[in-house]
Amino acid sequence: MIDLGHLRIAHIGSTSQRLLKRRERSDGYARALQEAGIAVDPHLVAMAEPSLAGGFSAMEELLAQDERPSAVFVYSDQMAIGVLHALRQHGVRVPEEMAVVGFDGIALGGFVTPELTTVDYSRADIGRLAVEAVIGRLEGEAEPPPREQVLPVRLLVRESCGGARAAIDREGA
Repeated sequence: MIDLGHLRIAHIGSTSQRLLKRRERSDGYARALQEAGIAVDPHLVAMAEPSLAGGFSAMEELLAQDERPSAVFVYSDQMAIGVLHALRQHGVRVPEEMAVVGFDGIALGGFVTPELTTVDYSRADIGRLAVEAVIGRLEGEAEPPPREQVLPVRLLVRESCGGARAAIDREGA
């Protein structure tokens, strides 16, 4: 969104109990803005339950402000679909008036109108790592200390952000 010229980029985060995932996505939003020399505006950050209704209500909150954002990065694709619905109900054209990017890469994102731009990751890689850990435990390996593993993600650029239709691979996010 920054590369597309947006300066007022909102973030709709999650009130989910999954603290690490929630924090990483919010931190990534703030870091991207700071690296581009854009100040994080707390008025452009809304938190909501991770659901269609949560995305809808958070977007309505952002739309009620005097100065609207021009783009929004949403915690999950499900919430982003709620955002698209709120924007449609308020007559805000996507991506002409508001760019939207979700996170998760759910299949439904490719079937909504406009198609949802999303950060996609491999669920197969996550499953493989989980199975490897379980097999290791079953084979008598001591419980390994907690470790952080960064898996590759892809930005699937679709209609909702206004960018060219292409998939851009991004390593590690």
